[in-house]
Amino acid sequence: MVSVFGIRIWLWALVYRTASIWCLLSSQSCRIKGGGSCLRKLVPPEFHRGVRPDADFEPPIPPEGISRDDYLRACRTAMREPLPDGKVLGDELRAWAGALGAKSWVPQRYSPTAAVLARNRRVRVADPVLVGGFGDMCRETIAPLGYYSAGWCTSLAPLAPSGLRKPIGTAVREARRVAARRVRGAMVEASPPVHESFDTVDAFVQNPTVRAYEDEKVALDAFVTAVARLLDTGVAGATVLTPADTTLLAELGERVVNDFGATPAEPLTAARRVELREIAVEFARRVVDEQFTGKELAEEHMSEAFERVVTTYVNRLHRGKTLEGTEFYLRLRLDAVRIDEWRRNSARHRHEGRLILDGDPDGGRADDRIEADPTPSTTGSGDLVAEAAKIISEDKSHRIDGRLYWEARTAIRLLTTDLDVGTQGDLRRVISDLWCSEQPVDARSGSSGAAEMDVLLTLQTASRRARHALTEAAQAGEAS
Repeated sequence: MVSVFGIRIWLWALVYRTASIWCLLSSQSCRIKGGGSCLRKLVPPEFHRGVRPDADFEPPIPPEGISRDDYLRACRTAMREPLPDGKVLGDELRAWAGALGAKSWVPQRYSPTAAVLARNRRVRVADPVLVGGFGDMCRETIAPLGYYSAGWCTSLAPLAPSGLRKPIGTAVREARRVAARRVRGAMVEASPPVHESFDTVDAFVQNPTVRAYEDEKVALDAFVTAVARLLDTGVAGATVLTPADTTLLAELGERVVNDFGATPAEPLTAARRVELREIAVEFARRVVDEQFTGKELAEEHMSEAFERVVTTYVNRLHRGKTLEGTEFYLRLRLDAVRIDEWRRNSARHRHEGRLILDGDPDGGRADDRIEADPTPSTTGSGDLVAEAAKIISEDKSHRIDGRLYWEARTAIRLLTTDLDVGTQGDLRRVISDLWCSEQPVDARSGSSGAAEMDVLLTLQTASRRARHALTEAAQAGEAS
């Protein structure tokens, strides 16, 4: 249910976008409250000498080595005021380190170790020369880029109204932090991306004003969208909005739209959801007609996979993204549904087996169903799982120095170990718990969230390849 205040902000955006166009066409001065130009401007982040740590900056390296996050914390301390919000600056430094570490030019310019350290928070390096390479990378790229994107949180600070209760003020501050993350996203998704090469980074650092207009729009839109969503939910954390809170937030949203020309994301109303669902269903049906055979269409899992992919498509359309190029999603969902059901059946068999054994005074099986029922390892789903595990273990892309990455080992463990997980949500929680408990140093992901996505993608890809291999083997057997 979308609140009337959230819709009100969105309608204000439509009104003022139309008014701004009329203002430009009529060449009139179009004043706002208190005088001024047609639209007010934020003060964009401005680089100063203290943005980069000094060339002789060298944080102490403990005997066990220094991690990326430890180095970036020391780097943030070495950066001189004025600085953005401390939390968002730390988040942006880490995020830019990860984004840069994935670029092929980084190991060439600095070192392979610097690239690995940049994208993996678990790795520790003790060699001062290798740490120095990461330090050069930090000074030349990570620090200025992190300062810039985080700086938009500070640029938005004057918009926050006074008189907000602490929980509401905290929520508005988080909306500013969201805006900083959106700016980074726009920089990464630009064409070319700001971090595409050292030259593109250096050109931007020398003249950040080239993106000021575009990034201001991104920041304002993200900020007012977050405010509108806060109004829609009616709560800030555990605090329910009072009528006074609601009024202040609604006025804030309208002022940002009015004075700055921000455009909040359109609220997903029930009617809009129905409209997007029709588009999603039509696209998914076309995929089914073009890519699936009659035998696959008759599969019991198809309807659930179809509904899952339609939900994904609705969310994607609402974010303004195209469905073209996502035709493979349905097969991924179908594989995921098959694996989910196998896991549910496996868990049920184990549970029933335990109940029967516990209830039989002679220790024998009291129900022939359990004994007669084949185990998952000998069923079609079991074959699929075994083949998927084999594919992961033999894939060289999952190895570093001949050893499987943590994500690949975890995927195999999930396939071959009796874990009681029935849904993808359960699977995500298991992966996250394993990440937090094991603190892997040989992972290629930099966070539990990234590890979840990596493991799930590994599972889905392997199961798709396994299904294809088993189908080919079955067809070959029939032919012979």
